[in-house]
Amino acid sequence: MRASRGERLIEEILIESGLHFKEEYSFPDLKGTSGRPLRFDFVVFDDDGNIDFIIEY
Repeated sequence: MRASRGERLIEEILIESGLHFKEEYSFPDLKGTSGRPLRFDFVVFDDDGNIDFIIEY
């Protein structure tokens, strides 16, 4: 999937900030009305590897 300009900018900011993150993150038990998993643009993790916050652009 192609990233928008805004998503690329967010990725650059996360990298420059030294944050640990994953793109297109989904939770196995969170599904849309179609039954397909919902995906979030970015999930940022804290130092312990726990989810700190989610970014949906």
